[in-house]
Amino acid sequence: VYPNPVKDYLYVKSAKDVSEFHVFNMVGQNVYSQKNTTKTPKLDASNLPKGTYVLQMIDNDGNSKSTRFIKE
Repeated sequence: VYPNPVKDYLYVKSAKDVSEFHVFNMVGQNVYSQKNTTKTPKLDASNLPKGTYVLQMIDNDGNSKSTRFIKE
């Protein structure tokens, strides 16, 4: 996941195809969700308020991986 911290677009590189993304704030609320249809997924983070978030990525097999990122 790069760049971190992010200003506009957050890009994801993964060995597996990611089918969907969920962004959670630090209280655990889902603040953004997106289905992925491209090989090089990117999230528009420009509308998120500044702060720390958790990005949950779900691959085509249903496996989930989460990572933190900071919005500037």
